[in-house]
Amino acid sequence: MKKKQEELRQRILRAVVKFEQQTSAEIVVSIKSYSNEYLLPLLLPGLLMAFMFTWMMFTPVVFTVRAIVFSSLGLFFGCSFLLLIVPVIRTVFYPRSKIEKYTRREAQSEFIRLGVHKTGHRDGILVFYSKREKALIVVPDWKTEEILDAMEEKSWRQRCEDLVRREGAEAIPKVMEYLGEALATLYPHDENAKNELRDSPELE
Repeated sequence: MKKKQEELRQRILRAVVKFEQQTSAEIVVSIKSYSNEYLLPLLLPGLLMAFMFTWMMFTPVVFTVRAIVFSSLGLFFGCSFLLLIVPVIRTVFYPRSKIEKYTRREAQSEFIRLGVHKTGHRDGILVFYSKREKALIVVPDWKTEEILDAMEEKSWRQRCEDLVRREGAEAIPKVMEYLGEALATLYPHDENAKNELRDSPELE
C-alpha cells in the first residue's frame, strides 16, 4: 500500500511540474481518507437492540432471560463492530447530496488550510479527493475560475469529476493534465511568475 501511495505521489508531483510549465496558475493536490465521520448511523445498533429486546419480551413465543439478553447484546455489538470496522457502510445511510456537501465543505477547508487563497494573483487551484466518498472537488481561486468558466467547454468541473469517477485517485494526474491544457491557452506560463505554493501533494 505504501509503495502504491508513493508511486501516486510521484505521478502527481510530475503532473504538478508539468502543469506549472504550461500555465501561470498554481495547483495544489490534497487526498484525504474521508470528509466526515458519519457518526449518526452508530445509533442504529442501539435502536435495533431496543427493538429486539422489546419484541422478544412481548412476542407470544417464550424466550428465556438469557436468550433475550444475549440476543440483544449480540445484535448490538455485532452491528457496532461492523459499522466501526467498515466505516464506508455508514455513508449508505446518507443521501448523495449530503455526502457531496460534506466533501465540498472539507475541500473549502483544505483550500484555506493549504493557503491556496494566498497567491499574489489569486490564481491558485486545489484538486481535492476524498477516498471514502470517492469524490473529487476542484476549488479554483476567483481568477482561475473566471478563466476556466470562459472556456468554450463549460462543463470542465463535470469533466474532472467523470475522470475520477471511472478511475478513482489514480486519475488525478489526468485531471491536472486536462486543467493544464485548458489554462495553457487562456493563461499561459509566465517566466517571471513565482512558485508560491507547495508542489508536493498532501496524501493520507
